[in-house]
Amino acid sequence: MRSFLCLAILLLGACSHRPTPPPAPPPLTVGFAAGLPDVVEVTMVDRQPVEQASLINPDGKAFVAYQITRDRLAVVSDPGIAAGVGMGVFGGSSGGVSSGFGIGFPFFGSPPTTDSVVQSHALSRVDDMKAYGADWPRWKLHLRLGSPETSERDVEFPAPRPPDG
Repeated sequence: MRSFLCLAILLLGACSHRPTPPPAPPPLTVGFAAGLPDVVEVTMVDRQPVEQASLINPDGKAFVAYQITRDRLAVVSDPGIAAGVGMGVFGGSSGGVSSGFGIGFPFFGSPPTTDSVVQSHALSRVDDMKAYGADWPRWKLHLRLGSPETSERDVEFPAPRPPDG
């Protein structure tokens, strides 16, 4: 009986530990705006808003976004089923001591949690599309998320392929 109890505890312990997944890159879409062949369009979803966006050429010249809009989105996540394990030792004034072991599983899983993210949309104009088209793989997008008050961070991505034509 004791070996079964130890095996059950070990099995539940192994099931309850989930390795932390590697951080995923921020959801990002990049391209040229429809109908505007010289405007790079960036949409990013993150916990922090994009505060500054720039398209940077190989010489380091930055083309700062002329428009950035932000929308707060609610995201519902499902934490899955959270199992619980408990052990206890009980004693009383009558001198009796007893112990207990319990396993709990919620019938309907854990309630979903609601979080919010920001969808930022930035537009940057390219002054010289001929130069961009000749050397676009060396260009990059630079985004500043958050602010100094809210743990600001910078991210960079490759620039988009120029439109055909």
